[in-house]
Amino acid sequence: MSFKDARQAFLAVRCEDISERLANSPEYKQLFSEKNELLNSLKVKLAPEDRKLLLKLDEAEAVLASLSEDVFYEAGLSDGVQIAQGLLLFTGPGRIRREENHA
Repeated sequence: MSFKDARQAFLAVRCEDISERLANSPEYKQLFSEKNELLNSLKVKLAPEDRKLLLKLDEAEAVLASLSEDVFYEAGLSDGVQIAQGLLLFTGPGRIRREENHA
């Protein structure tokens, strides 16, 4: 398995874990329920062709949110790796650790 494939597999598992945590969150459940109630309230007031537009809009917003979350998560992961690499360079073998330097 290539590094890229391994990274994608890791991200998929991690996102699934986060999705499960969200699904169990009372706040998330409440907001999701409120959103669906608002969507349903609008749907009943609209003509059938407008309902289809509303559902397409809702779907497009969900896809955009998902794509944004993926980008933010990958950026955060990349930042974390860079920070970890920087710390290893600073505290690696043969380097004086900051706390030892103050002693």
